[in-house]
Amino acid sequence: MTPRPAAAYIDRAVQLGVHASEQVEMSVVGRRAGWKVSRFRKSLQGVMPDLGRGRSPVRWLDVGAGFGEFVEAVRSLAATGSACEGIEPMVPKAQDAQRRGLPVRAAMMEDVQEQYDVISLIDVFSHIPDFHAFLRDVKRLLGPRGEILLKTGNAA
Repeated sequence: MTPRPAAAYIDRAVQLGVHASEQVEMSVVGRRAGWKVSRFRKSLQGVMPDLGRGRSPVRWLDVGAGFGEFVEAVRSLAATGSACEGIEPMVPKAQDAQRRGLPVRAAMMEDVQEQYDVISLIDVFSHIPDFHAFLRDVKRLLGPRGEILLKTGNAA
């Protein structure tokens, strides 16, 4: 976007889910889309067919977890004993997921210290203000032989 909004404006909008304009504040929080869980589950079975099939437990982090639909799909397929969680910078979305019993915390990448076997990045790249710092954090959080599951929209 040109001109790029100031970092403070981006931070506020991301955390609160409200984009301010000159005339009105617009909420971008949205709401949970339950239909996504089955769609994500089907996609996961296609790209990671061995997930949960007699395999060892996996540590999985979903970055930009939103309302937790992807976390819910992963948890339904992962091997017993797996730890599947999400981080979401938008506090209202993380709180909604928590109310439904999903391990989604309101946090940014730099707040996370654990390492993971898999990190999923579903439609988050368009929201990243500093790609280099973001990718350094992904590398820091990814365990040895870890995998990244990346999906990004194509607006072209």
